[in-house]
Amino acid sequence: MRVDPGRLRIGIATTLPSGAAVHPDCVAATHDIAGVLTDLGHDVGDEAPDFPFEEIMSGLQYLMAVPVAVDVKARLAALGRDVRDDDLEPMTRIIYDGADQDSAGDYVRALRDLETAATTLGGYFAHHDLLLTPTLGTLVAPLGLLDTTDPASLWQHAMSFSGMTSPFNVTGQPAISLPLGTDSAGMPVGIQLVAAFGREDLLLQVAAQLEQARPWRTAPVWPPVDRPSDDPL
Repeated sequence: MRVDPGRLRIGIATTLPSGAAVHPDCVAATHDIAGVLTDLGHDVGDEAPDFPFEEIMSGLQYLMAVPVAVDVKARLAALGRDVRDDDLEPMTRIIYDGADQDSAGDYVRALRDLETAATTLGGYFAHHDLLLTPTLGTLVAPLGLLDTTDPASLWQHAMSFSGMTSPFNVTGQPAISLPLGTDSAGMPVGIQLVAAFGREDLLLQVAAQLEQARPWRTAPVWPPVDRPSDDPL
């Protein structure tokens, strides 16, 4: 982290891979940090990757569900019984049940889609050292919005929260999230940096630069520091 990474080529993505919009506060925080990176001497441009959205979703769907099913069935075999209604959270149960409907062909196609997605995103880093994005596509969730007992709520909202991170989770590009922004209510906005496969060194070096240039607060954001902790509001 004490090594100067030199002048890097950094692209920006502020639209979800699906094409959906990112919350304006998250976009503004990302562009703010783009300015900091420019001041640090990096070449920052608006070139975003061409996200292979369908292939990413295929990889996420099958390559998450099948391992879940394998692990659950192994545990049930060790217990010597079938799955019970209260063994799994509702969303996990849906994933588990769905995996039983998947075929070996579905799994092979998902592996091929994953390879396509990884090759496509990997090609972006042939011309860019880093990608700058908001970590989330929306603001911090109100308590209870992402309810694991309510699968419909998770399906409705999850992509806004995971859309910017899941492409790299599934394809293997390393990424780091830094608490560099705040929204209009003062809540944290994460900023994500993504590098080419195996280039965690660049992430740590640039993260160290940003932490020095824009130190982030470590005090709790609630209650606000200028309000008594026993204030009910």
